[in-house]
Amino acid sequence: MKYFVFDMDEAIAELYSVFYCITSLRLKDTIREDHPRLLPMLSDSLEKQVDKAYRLFVKKVLKEELSSKPLGILRPGILQVMNSLYRLQRAKKVAHVVIYSNNGTMVCLEFIRDLIHEYLGTTTLIGECVHRNHHLREEYHRTTMGIHDKWDKTWGSLKKVLIEGKCKAPSTLSVHDVYFFDDLDHKDLHRAIGNHYYQVSPYDFKASFERLGEIYQSAVANVSMYQFAPLISMIYGTGTLSDPFALSIQSIVQLFQASTERTAKKDDIPPPYQNDKGITMMKHAIHRVRSNRKKTSKRHTYKKRA
Repeated sequence: MKYFVFDMDEAIAELYSVFYCITSLRLKDTIREDHPRLLPMLSDSLEKQVDKAYRLFVKKVLKEELSSKPLGILRPGILQVMNSLYRLQRAKKVAHVVIYSNNGTMVCLEFIRDLIHEYLGTTTLIGECVHRNHHLREEYHRTTMGIHDKWDKTWGSLKKVLIEGKCKAPSTLSVHDVYFFDDLDHKDLHRAIGNHYYQVSPYDFKASFERLGEIYQSAVANVSMYQFAPLISMIYGTGTLSDPFALSIQSIVQLFQASTERTAKKDDIPPPYQNDKGITMMKHAIHRVRSNRKKTSKRHTYKKRA
């Protein structure tokens, strides 16, 4: 069976606009990763409220992405690509999809996974999210290439992750079993897997924060601001709560918006997938697997028009 591996940022999604929404709603993970001294302030009741708000946020974002005016966090057309891959997984032609990114914030990868799985009604398609500091990537580069190269995307590190990670690929895994999609050209990996490497056109649409702010406020409506806002202020702001307004959801949204500039306007929509050469490349790879076509020598690289 085959493995489809996708870079995240500017390949299947653009998370600039939604970063603070995600990390604040994955509150325990964010505190544990960056502010462990604040863990005692996270009560069980608040943790449950925020977890519920995160799940609601995923559903609300997905609803907008499927509307006639999508937000554009997800690359238009990517949900249809994932649906095709899910059908191939059920047909035993694709084992797993993997998100393999140099983004260092794991919860961002998991948010994209959760959107896709919510859409498909499954938890099986995406076998693993591999962020920049994934332990198997670090282990491979520390032992074979040196620590300074640990962020390179190489065939050796990818193979190690697929075999020893959650996907449990067979030890006989070959370059012909993997299809890889990235907006950048990672030369070692490209040389190794040849025409199974698809360098897609970059996707850089930044979703409207104004729209996201409204969705966020709706998702956290049942979260206690007296518990939530002080933590948010200490993680993202000044930590000063002398102003009663600092305990409001409006203050949190303003805090996030101040660090999320130059996003799309409220009425802007992302470019249609019908004209997206990156989506066309993904569909081409799916067709190769579906029809069991043998590899050809053609390179799949997006080139800008002169």
